[in-house]
Amino acid sequence: MVSKIKQYCKFGIILVLITLSIIPSGLVIQVAAQSEEQELVFEFSDSVVTRTFSVYKDYDMDTFVNKKVGTYKSSYIANEDHYWGTDGLYHVKTVKKNTTVYCNNTYKRTVVGHFKMKAIFEMYEVQIHFSDSFSLFCYALKEGDFYVEYFQDYENEYTKINQTIHRGEIHNIRKYSDESQTALISEVNHYEDIIHYRRDYVWNGEDQANLFINYTSKFSAPLLLIFQSFTATSGERIAWGEQIWDMIMYNDTNQDGFYSADSHFYLNNEYRGYILPFVGNSLYFWNHEEGNPDLFNMTFPNDLSIEDIQSQLDFTKPTLSNGHLTWKFNYNNFPSMRLKNPANISAGFPDLSYSQAPKANFSYEFDFSMPKNQSKLEFTSGVSTFKTPDNSFYQSVQDYELCIPHYTYMLSSVPLTEEFPSAITAGSDHFAFETESQKDICQLDMRNEKKPYILSNYSNANTEDTYTSIGAGMSQTISSTVETVSMPMSASGLTPFVNLIFSLEDMVALDPIIGSTTQRNRLFSIETKNYPVWSGNGIYHDPIFRTYFDHSLNQIGMLNVFGLVGGALLGIIISTYLYRKHKRRSEP
Repeated sequence: MVSKIKQYCKFGIILVLITLSIIPSGLVIQVAAQSEEQELVFEFSDSVVTRTFSVYKDYDMDTFVNKKVGTYKSSYIANEDHYWGTDGLYHVKTVKKNTTVYCNNTYKRTVVGHFKMKAIFEMYEVQIHFSDSFSLFCYALKEGDFYVEYFQDYENEYTKINQTIHRGEIHNIRKYSDESQTALISEVNHYEDIIHYRRDYVWNGEDQANLFINYTSKFSAPLLLIFQSFTATSGERIAWGEQIWDMIMYNDTNQDGFYSADSHFYLNNEYRGYILPFVGNSLYFWNHEEGNPDLFNMTFPNDLSIEDIQSQLDFTKPTLSNGHLTWKFNYNNFPSMRLKNPANISAGFPDLSYSQAPKANFSYEFDFSMPKNQSKLEFTSGVSTFKTPDNSFYQSVQDYELCIPHYTYMLSSVPLTEEFPSAITAGSDHFAFETESQKDICQLDMRNEKKPYILSNYSNANTEDTYTSIGAGMSQTISSTVETVSMPMSASGLTPFVNLIFSLEDMVALDPIIGSTTQRNRLFSIETKNYPVWSGNGIYHDPIFRTYFDHSLNQIGMLNVFGLVGGALLGIIISTYLYRKHKRRSEP
């Protein structure tokens, strides 16, 4: 009997040693159940790590189809003339040009070539593990090298245009007593119908000329990536990636409270600009055998290096209290560029010094807990008012709204049930991801008390006002890892950096369930949080995200889970810039 006990003890020690040998590196702390919610035991670690992400896709007569249907409006104002009139007054003529397009267009592209993306990032990392059922990896970028390449040696393009275009102009003439324009004498507006015409044509052509594009960038940015994998209570294996970084300024022309968009995400009527926090240099090369190659070397800001900005990054290591794990990322006084269309990198970066560039503080705070059979993540994020020496940025975005997109890629061992539309046409503050056998495998609930956000009114001594946010989203079931990336352009208009979330495919290759090609199901989605009142002011906000998992299953070894590194959803829409009511901090 004693001999058997010794054997059991020896066997137990061996199991403990094996278990310790596969725990991720860094400080690993086991969290005991400490609350009335009967929270489960989980482990966490933190460190600064270097990770490599990649996406590669061969195109062999692959076809991409995109339809653009609806009504799209655009307008811009031009100062046409300043002159002395015969009446002895100084005239200022301004013209507002309005365009409305009614269209039902089809674009189809068949491609032979390849696409590849590679990123080597040094990042702050927080890992959380529970048994074999749950794993979370959260990353905040410190610095990175990014490379995108697209090669095409054959293309067949089919285009069918069926649209009506209406253009008009509103002429505004103001008369002043002199050129200082201080004393307004009179103001007159009149409308001119410039043109109204219809376009109908079909074009189908082949191009066998070689096309080569590559884009390289060495940069630092407040870019968040979150990966999560878990086994649902119904037995399905789920993994996903999410990227949180950029911001969209929009003009809510239809007054629905959110940024209305379709697959042309940055080319919609309400789109007014794109804000990208960024420090670094980029090289864009475009070569077509029928023309001369183009080469663009861009730096932003023009007098600041990646090393210079490092001192303004602040990572607060995780702390544990009453079963809640809390950690923070801060990017202080971080410069941001404003672009017209992020999909067109070759348009160039603004030529500004650090002192001239718009700067803001970006803050992210996570609070993680694990009630029974759930993971619960509260994500508080904020951005201060963007400031320039002359406040020109703040003044230029008055009356604009702000949209925070979250790019999400989800993998499942069983079919996913889509609840999102293919275009953002309706607001929603509750996003549920479902499978055929389980109603909710995970959800984000931003209703009720989670809808308010705090706005710091810059023009009124940063007085804090509370407003209501609005969520919205769209999704698309995809069959290929890069079906919706920016190249070879399915006409989605997304930025090259969005490709990072598709690297999740490589990360789950060893997973015995999701890693099976025959079982894998894919869903690409964009969830947004919208702030109908912004006008360039600082905002703070927060939601709760839950997953429902089976903690009794032991189907995936920790070594395989550790292979998941990168970026994903648990902010899933979540970083939506939500203010945590009881942990809000004042704007720096």
